[in-house]
Amino acid sequence: MRKYYVHILLIILGTALYFFAHFQRVAVPAPIFDLLQSELNVSAIKITAFSAIFMYSYALSTLFCGILVDKFGGVKVLLFGSIIFSIGSILFSNTDIISLMYLARSLTGFGAATFYLGLLHEAKKCFPDKYFGVAISIILFTGYTGGVCANAPFVTVSEVFGWKKVLNIIAIISIIVTLLFLLVQHLLKSIHENDKVHISFEPFKKVLENKNNFYIFTFAILCTGLHYVIMTVLGVKFLKDFLGYSLQVASLILSFLVIIAACSGVILAYLSKVIGNKRVIFLRFLAFSSLIVFSIISVCIIFNIKTSIISGLILLLAINGGNTPLTVPIIANTNSYEIRTTAISVMNSISFIFVGLMAAFIGFLMDFFPIAGKLNGHIIYSNKAYLTVFLFFVILAIIEIFMTFKIKEKL
Repeated sequence: MRKYYVHILLIILGTALYFFAHFQRVAVPAPIFDLLQSELNVSAIKITAFSAIFMYSYALSTLFCGILVDKFGGVKVLLFGSIIFSIGSILFSNTDIISLMYLARSLTGFGAATFYLGLLHEAKKCFPDKYFGVAISIILFTGYTGGVCANAPFVTVSEVFGWKKVLNIIAIISIIVTLLFLLVQHLLKSIHENDKVHISFEPFKKVLENKNNFYIFTFAILCTGLHYVIMTVLGVKFLKDFLGYSLQVASLILSFLVIIAACSGVILAYLSKVIGNKRVIFLRFLAFSSLIVFSIISVCIIFNIKTSIISGLILLLAINGGNTPLTVPIIANTNSYEIRTTAISVMNSISFIFVGLMAAFIGFLMDFFPIAGKLNGHIIYSNKAYLTVFLFFVILAIIEIFMTFKIKEKL
């Protein structure tokens, strides 16, 4: 088999793993928050910790993944990551010991972080510039599809077979794909290391010395973080507790949230190209939309207005998930060629560290206030708890807006 087709096959297998990575990131704990809490009999902060630990591990791995990919190649890094990811996936669905479940989430997050940059590196080898963007958009869309399946479809199937069996099947399929990846990568024979790339802290230093990076990174972690924390931690639980939605309806709304996020990236990239590759104006639009969404939801909570408009507002927030096609080109235009990948990995890393911190902090806030009651054995959190969380989001959205007026598109 020609080396080119081997690369294509490896990209397809890697994209399948990327699908499972998104599934694992979204599936725990948001859609099964109540099930986990009732089965494990623990507080909210211990449930949100499943997301926090995944994000911390994902962020730490992402931070160094860019340099490792440049040094050893995307195939080797992706293979190593897929093994770690598979071990974490199978461990989580086969234990009831919470400390081991935390360990499993950390392994899953660590391995999952290698997929995107590994695929990006290999796709760049296989596709010319005019097709590279299309290839990346297909990879990203496939990943988002994993997030869609982790909501309503996951909940529906779990009601029949149980969430552990479903996650176990997903883990087994991940292992099979990893084994196929291992077999196919041998067809490439030898993969030479890049001797020009040296593992050091110098690229990180250069990234941090760029003042514009501070502004774009701060915007990105807030824009991405607020979107992700709704998608992976709070969204389903809030819709159930405050609006009284069933698990099926709440998870279906979150599935649409992921779909909108996937489509918004393509639309925002196209619109910015139409107006001459101007991107900051769209960053401001995203920031102001966040402020509007969180402010209106806060008002609804204050006056106990339970309206389906809130569902629409959460779906509107999904467009923030499409900020990557805007932020990455800005980073490429404002950093030297040698540190671009490192800058992107730093931005991704701190974004997911922020999501992890947010998940832990939200769990703390929810446990701080007395619960409103129980329904079918599941804890219902009070309006005061949710109001505190969303007012905090309002403050972060204001900071997000401020940063957009500091960002330069080119230096």
